[in-house]
Amino acid sequence: MERLFDNPGVLSDKLSREMTHQPFVDPTKGIKDWWSGLNTLQKVGMSPVGFPVNDIAGLAGDLQMFKESPETRSPLNYALSGLGLLPFIPGMTAFHGTPHKFPPTKDNPLGEFDLSKIGTGEGAQAYGHGIYLAESPGVAGSYQAALAPNTATITSPSGKEFQFRRTAPDIANDNPAVDFSTDELQRIKEISRELGVDETEASISISRLLDNEGSEALGMVAKPDKGLLYEVDLPDEHIAKMLDWDKPLSEQDAGKKLASMLDIVKETEPSDSNWLLTFNGRIINGFNTRKAAKEFIDNAKGGDVVNLLNSPTLGAQNRRIVSQQLNEAGIPGIKYLDAASRTAKEGTRNFVLFDPSIAKITGKK
Repeated sequence: MERLFDNPGVLSDKLSREMTHQPFVDPTKGIKDWWSGLNTLQKVGMSPVGFPVNDIAGLAGDLQMFKESPETRSPLNYALSGLGLLPFIPGMTAFHGTPHKFPPTKDNPLGEFDLSKIGTGEGAQAYGHGIYLAESPGVAGSYQAALAPNTATITSPSGKEFQFRRTAPDIANDNPAVDFSTDELQRIKEISRELGVDETEASISISRLLDNEGSEALGMVAKPDKGLLYEVDLPDEHIAKMLDWDKPLSEQDAGKKLASMLDIVKETEPSDSNWLLTFNGRIINGFNTRKAAKEFIDNAKGGDVVNLLNSPTLGAQNRRIVSQQLNEAGIPGIKYLDAASRTAKEGTRNFVLFDPSIAKITGKK
């Protein structure tokens, strides 16, 4: 088995192309911006407090973000890093639209992301297996609306909430409970005890509420469930480590890590392809010549390779394994331009988190 970058000539050619086509970036700009921001803070009465370790780490994180996405950095970023204030300022605020309400945990009363829910939300997982976030609240809100459950919450006179499907049972034949699920029947029993009526009367009232939401019956009110829009803190340091869907592998650190996981091997069985491209030993594509395989990796963007890794023919379990392997390699997710930004090739992005623990839910509505 032969690794692509074991050949120094290939690597030399690759670096040559990068140097030829890469736009010039002043390596001192980040430091200059930091100094400019620091002077600005001094003018308004804030003094430097030195460079403890966490300050240097914060500045290093800013420099990494400048390398990956220079348009996101400003002199203020560098000044706050140098003053040790950056840890008190959240990273990017992203958004997550979902039909699910996450239960509170000991670490976060607003709840935490749950990978077990994947497949019951967006479903398609077109960009990989993970938690999907949007930089634009409008994009996340569109998912919230599209994925809203076909359920309604009935509030009893005491304030207790009960969830029912919004498809109202047929009450024409004096058998209103015929379409209620077992769980819903248990909720009806609890409601009937609270209201002091029999279960049949409670069932009829609940059915009519579900058929005419917003009305009131026996002191109960029904409102449709609209899903939730969560606000999420996504630290810059993790965004910088993500694979950029639209950038060549050679132009991003995460892409180079992914390239190191690819191998070109000679086909030993009769086949239309003489050379195979593998990921962690698994075949993901075939080529007639070794040169063609090399050229694919040299020119491939992040999305080109991820599409091969997540081929629909390989199933959802394969996507889970790929995300886990990329995360273990130090690639915590994928970033890509949303639909409204793709034409201009700039703007707001969406993110796929392979490791949900890198983000924290900070609000919901």
